[in-house]
Amino acid sequence: MSFIELAGLGEAKEPAVQPEGKYFFTVVDVFQYTKEETGNEVIRVKHAIDGVPDAMPVTHWLSLPGPNDEQDKVSIKILMLKRYLNAAGIPFEANGFNKEDLYGANFESEMTLSEPNDQGTQFNNLRLPRLPYEG
Repeated sequence: MSFIELAGLGEAKEPAVQPEGKYFFTVVDVFQYTKEETGNEVIRVKHAIDGVPDAMPVTHWLSLPGPNDEQDKVSIKILMLKRYLNAAGIPFEANGFNKEDLYGANFESEMTLSEPNDQGTQFNNLRLPRLPYEG
């Protein structure tokens, strides 16, 4: 068997979760898919933490309302989507937004640390602020 030389192999390590706090993020990947169970559309948005090159990407899911969703579920999905768009500085109109505006977006947000999953792995999650009060 021949030796395969790979520079940097010895230094490779898993990306690390970061402590809770406020960080600057850049959207690095956007992927839209259909959930098999419901047929609803979901947009998966991955964020890099600016200035922390070894950080695990922070993933956030934007669930779009589906034709079979109850009205209360539609309202919650719309609210959560608006919170994200507002926090990320993504322009939107009363009836929608342009998915391409997500790419490369830069913004500051709070970030939390999840509870460990069954394998003991933790993840970082965005903590989006509530919308400004419109009284």
